[in-house]
Amino acid sequence: MVGWAPGRDGVSPAPSVAELREFGLDEGHSASLNSSLSGLSMVSLISLVKDANGLGFSLDGGRGSLQGDRPLTVKKIFQGERPGGAEQLPDLLQPGDEVLQIGERSLQGLMRLEAWQLIRALPVGPVQLLVRKKGKP
Repeated sequence: MVGWAPGRDGVSPAPSVAELREFGLDEGHSASLNSSLSGLSMVSLISLVKDANGLGFSLDGGRGSLQGDRPLTVKKIFQGERPGGAEQLPDLLQPGDEVLQIGERSLQGLMRLEAWQLIRALPVGPVQLLVRKKGKP
């Protein structure tokens, strides 16, 4: 992408939902974005529906995790009947996928508890997530 420069650690910051839309991307679209000096990652903008139980997945990692500071990743996908096509959740998210952003809020540098509190504070309804798919360089 034009105008993107790596941060101090050599990793480019994740684009915001607004920046992805600026390049014509919307729900369900994917784009290869330069995430480091050494390769590309598949970053997807997906839409989920938050209900009273959350978004249908749990998180692992984060700042201060037992394994040290790590990106926030999907730990487990919850199965069951959920509104908004949650039966498709395993098609959109997989354990190990890195959650970069929820709505307009970046998760970079957050503790898992902080990310969980952010999700709990979201109103019930559609939510957009920016996700780096597992297994991509």
